[in-house]
Amino acid sequence: MHDLVLHFVGERITGSGEDIVGPFTLEGTLDATGHVRLHKQYLGRHAVEYVGQYDGEGTFAGEWVVWLDRGPWCIRLQSPCEARPAELMEIVPMTR
Repeated sequence: MHDLVLHFVGERITGSGEDIVGPFTLEGTLDATGHVRLHKQYLGRHAVEYVGQYDGEGTFAGEWVVWLDRGPWCIRLQSPCEARPAELMEIVPMTR
């Protein structure tokens, strides 16, 4: 995957990128417990569903599903978001 850009607004995630299959868009949610759901839509092609967990330190991991196939996935952020203190609402500890 390359040129991945993610935007986080509240619990909503949007983004886009490209991988070996082609260009895609991403839409999903990240809740206060770190549970993440993403819908990856390839332009003019199939979609992939991602479900997983955010570790609070820059790594998302879980399972992807497309039709009857499934497998593990992981996204590691290269650089953390730069939020101004007024934008930071809460830090929630992860439970394992």
